[in-house]
Amino acid sequence: MALIRVGTTYIPVTDVDVSAKWYVEKLGAELKYKDESKAILDLAAQSTFLVKAREGETANFKDISGEEHFSMTGGWAGSFRGTSQGVCGGTNHGG
Repeated sequence: MALIRVGTTYIPVTDVDVSAKWYVEKLGAELKYKDESKAILDLAAQSTFLVKAREGETANFKDISGEEHFSMTGGWAGSFRGTSQGVCGGTNHGG
């Protein structure tokens, strides 16, 4: 069997409302559902959950050399301004 698609991506955020607005306005995501603890978005034909997390949580990681990596990067259609390198470089991008 082969994987046919990634089902869901979970991204930690500190403010669900601000984060959902940012993903909709800056990345063109479609808001499907939102409550106090999460927002569910359709982002690039993939389900993305913005999950309320404690301050300082990120979806990034450091490799064996100590270099930080983003767990999600993107290819942009047309001109895009609003992030540095990764889509979810921590809780600052949208929350």
